Amino acid sequence: DQFRDFMIIVLIAAAVVSGFLGEVADTVAILCIVLLNAVIGVVQEYRAEKAMEKLKGLVSNEAVVIRDGQEQKVTAGDLTLGDVVLLEEGDKVPADLRIVESYDLLIDESALTGESMPVDKNRADMVYAATVNKTGVLRCRAVRVGEDTTLSHIIELVDDASRTKAPIARIADKVAGVFVPSVIAVAVVVFVVWLLAG
Repeated sequence: DQFRDFMIIVLIAAAVVSGFLGEVADTVAILCIVLLNAVIGVVQEYRAEKAMEKLKGLVSNEAVVIRDGQEQKVTAGDLTLGDVVLLEEGDKVPADLRIVESYDLLIDESALTGESMPVDKNRADMVYAATVNKTGVLRCRAVRVGEDTTLSHIIELVDDASRTKAPIARIADKVAGVFVPSVIAVAVVVFVVWLLAG
């Protein structure tokens, strides 16, 4: 994918032409630039993918809910809006939940906020997917599940950022859109004049 960019294709073509003309230094320099650009692009995409994997790994795979008056274990993917979720000490929060009832509660939100100290939560407060119940017991109601959670939105933003070109690359594309056709036009004119001049 790194070599599909129009400007990169033009640079590779320039390297080939320089090679045929015996300009070894120019050929090597252009190829080094193209390869360096590709390496940087691959490294950035790799880091973004790893960041997304880590974020996805923070999500709890299961939850304890009350359905039909009984406690049941369900997968986090089976949670529905309005489900009553029970969390004990050490449990990961499986979705975005509103606290209905809590006792001696501290939530570790470092995965979302970077805050190193656990946060005290009270009734009507929210707890978010990927955070951890450090102490206490709580009963909550699911208000955002699956792809609608705060964590899912963060993962989406990271994914979008990994696909978005850097500002310098966007500027280079704009310049290339004007510069390359202009250079080709000048080259054609010079070639025609050279032919006519013999």
